[in-house]
Amino acid sequence: MAYAYVQTPGNGTNRHFSVPFPFIVRAHVRIYLGYDVAAGTGTELVDGTGFSWLSDTQIQTTVAPALGTTLTVIRKTPNGSQLVVWATGSPPTQDELNTADLQSLYVIQEQADLTASAVTTAATAAAAANAAVAAVAAALPYQPIAAVANIPASPQLGQRIEISNTTGLGSFTPLAGKPTGFVGGTDVRARLVYGTPIAAAWNWIDYFPVDPDGRYATITAANNAQTTANTAQSTANTAQSTANTAQSTANNAVTAAATAQARADRAPDLGTVKATTSGTNIDFTSIPGWVTRIVLMFNGVSTAGSVDLLVQLGVGTTPVTSGYVNGQSVLNYASGPTTVTSSTAGVPILNSLSTYVINGRLVIEKFDPTANVWLASGHFTSTAGAVGSIISSGSITLSGILGMLRLTTTSGAVSFDLGSVNIMFD
Repeated sequence: MAYAYVQTPGNGTNRHFSVPFPFIVRAHVRIYLGYDVAAGTGTELVDGTGFSWLSDTQIQTTVAPALGTTLTVIRKTPNGSQLVVWATGSPPTQDELNTADLQSLYVIQEQADLTASAVTTAATAAAAANAAVAAVAAALPYQPIAAVANIPASPQLGQRIEISNTTGLGSFTPLAGKPTGFVGGTDVRARLVYGTPIAAAWNWIDYFPVDPDGRYATITAANNAQTTANTAQSTANTAQSTANTAQSTANNAVTAAATAQARADRAPDLGTVKATTSGTNIDFTSIPGWVTRIVLMFNGVSTAGSVDLLVQLGVGTTPVTSGYVNGQSVLNYASGPTTVTSSTAGVPILNSLSTYVINGRLVIEKFDPTANVWLASGHFTSTAGAVGSIISSGSITLSGILGMLRLTTTSGAVSFDLGSVNIMFD
């Protein structure tokens, strides 16, 4: 039984048809006349003109399908885009999770229906091919033999042959039952059978003059039967290819659904806390390739000198030190002027004095799922030195998949002397 479609023969009077399967919205349910499930072809009825909804489980056609036609009610859940798109910082609701799960389930069911239909079509076409091959055998019960010299030397019992050119057949041995005086020639055909009734010999059946009309008729019938067989076999091959494609699509949908569900279910990963009490570079490496968001968290970070901080992303284990776009940081003092800094070597975090102690976080997100474009924005506070609020932003296009993150300074030589940092990613 199909998961997501039902086909009902028309009788010229019935206009009410059931919708026996669940769906997300009514627009995903499609109505067709003469629909081929495997090929996806048919005449679609439009909601509001060709049919109308009586309830979520029943529709009514405007015109009753005629006798000899079939009406198909089928669900076609969108499989090229998400119905629910997750947003950063917004926890999914129960309804959103259910809708996402149902989309995956329904797409898998519909692919399973398509696969089953394609397999049935392939089996039907294969049966037609076998019947056509049998027709060829019936049209040519005798194996064609061009001349006496081509008669099989090691025949099988019951093997039948028809010799086109019988020149020399009169002296051929072993041959039983040959008519007295038979000579043979290019204008005479003969039919023989091996091993019956005389064993270990060819046995005469009959002979007849070559009739061009009859010959062409026989050949035409055989050729037509062979053409039918070839066409049926081609149809079977096409149907099998459709079945294979449908199965591959179904497998991909299952894998994508499982991956999406696993990511939806898992909590963000938390890295290992790194002290910023010494050294000039703090690196986080081995970041998984599937990551689309990183949060770099600062806990009381300070430096030994008056120098701004830089956050750099990298491919593999090497940070990118140029090409950052709109890298800016603004410090709004609790009392005093606003200070601005910028950089193309990384995303800057303003740190004008060595007495600054910085707390906050920088959020780094992948902008395009098909490209390595990353956007960063963050908010921090300076709780010592000059009390104030710091805002930072910037972007970078990497040459490959992001694999590491580095916290350093604009000089690259001033050491960290206080605090710690960590990353969280998903």
